[in-house]
Amino acid sequence: MHFLNSLAVVKDFKYADSHEWVNVDGKTATVVESVKATSDIYSPVSGDVVEVNKELNNSPGLVNSSPYEKGWIMKVEIKDDSELKNLKNSDEYAKFCEEEDAKH
Repeated sequence: MHFLNSLAVVKDFKYADSHEWVNVDGKTATVVESVKATSDIYSPVSGDVVEVNKELNNSPGLVNSSPYEKGWIMKVEIKDDSELKNLKNSDEYAKFCEEEDAKH
């Protein structure tokens, strides 16, 4: 696991340039926002939303305080597995974040 500015980069997750990540389990992707994101949330994969985390209505801070356990946003039934190829693995994402931070 890498740590970037209080962001833990988990090895088996997939990451979008917009800092959302997904944890893929079969045909279901759990979508979480990175603490680096400060904009609207976009799903890195297309498909049908099969569950939303209603706990976030009362405790939106869980996205930052417990992103891997309680702070997930939604679960998406993946429509097209090939979209996962467009996402970064943990090493690629860590390098992307380091380069992005160096620009600022």
